[in-house]
Amino acid sequence: MARDFSDDKASAVNGGDLGSFTRGTMVPAFEQAVFNLKPGEISNLVESQFGYHIIKLIAYHEAQVRPLAEVSDEIKHALRAEKARQLAFEKAMDAYNVNRKGGSLDAAAKAGGLTIRETGRFARDGAAGPLGRNEELINAAFLLGRGNSADRSKPNAT
Repeated sequence: MARDFSDDKASAVNGGDLGSFTRGTMVPAFEQAVFNLKPGEISNLVESQFGYHIIKLIAYHEAQVRPLAEVSDEIKHALRAEKARQLAFEKAMDAYNVNRKGGSLDAAAKAGGLTIRETGRFARDGAAGPLGRNEELINAAFLLGRGNSADRSKPNAT
C-alpha cells in the first residue's frame, strides 16, 4: 500500500519500511502505536503531525551488549563511513559556495578538483548512470519532479 499510496516518497519506494528504531526516535503518536503492537499486528489508523499511518510491526529486538571484539570491525567501518560523509559534505558545501558566488558549476567543480558528469536519464528502479544504484540520490532526483533539476540554468533537464 505504501508503495502505491504514500505521500512520503522517500519511504514509499521501500514499501513503507522504516527499518529498526529505538524509543524516542519517532513522534509520540507514531511511537505509542508501534510500541503497543505485538509482532505481526497491524495498527488502526494513526494520526501524527506528518499525516495518517497504518503500521505493521515486524519484530522487536531486545537490547543487548555485545563484546568489543565482536563489534570492533563494525565500529571501524561506521567511523570510516562517517568520515567519508563528513568529507563529502564539506566538499559539497565548498562547491555550493563557489557556485553561489560565481554562478558557475564549472568553476565550483574546478575549485574542488572535480569533474562534472551527467547521468543521462534513469528510472526510479534503475541505476543513475555512472553513480550506480544510490537510493538517496535517486529519491532526491525524483522528488524534484519532471522538468526540474538542481541546476536552474537548465530548466528542462530531467
